[in-house]
Amino acid sequence: MSLPCKTRWHDHVELALLCWDECSADCDGMTAIISYHLRKAFVPHTCIQGGLNDRTTGALVAPHFWICLDGEFLIDLRARKWLGDEESIPHGVFHPSFFPNVSYAGKPVSDIGYDKETLEAISDWTLDELEIPGAV
Repeated sequence: MSLPCKTRWHDHVELALLCWDECSADCDGMTAIISYHLRKAFVPHTCIQGGLNDRTTGALVAPHFWICLDGEFLIDLRARKWLGDEESIPHGVFHPSFFPNVSYAGKPVSDIGYDKETLEAISDWTLDELEIPGAV
């Protein structure tokens, strides 16, 4: 079985999103911020609420929020906040098979419940300083 390939579009999205790496939003807020921009760019995606497990250390983060793109790739900018800033912990746009010691399990959520004013505040007032490229 061959591993899925990250496309140039995945890389562009990841680079754009990394501007929020240092903002104060936790995983729910970060997921809401990213979803806001994906919707603006008409990129199909699903917000997921569930748990994140580091099989190496046994650490479990729940509840946790992340985004699923195209049924395969995930977006998570907060896993390292909870599980440590290590290369073995996912960050950005990735396929879960790239991180075999970390597992995600959850269910789709339709609305995380943040209005635009709250998103602006938790993005440290940088919400509209970014454009995500539309899906290719």
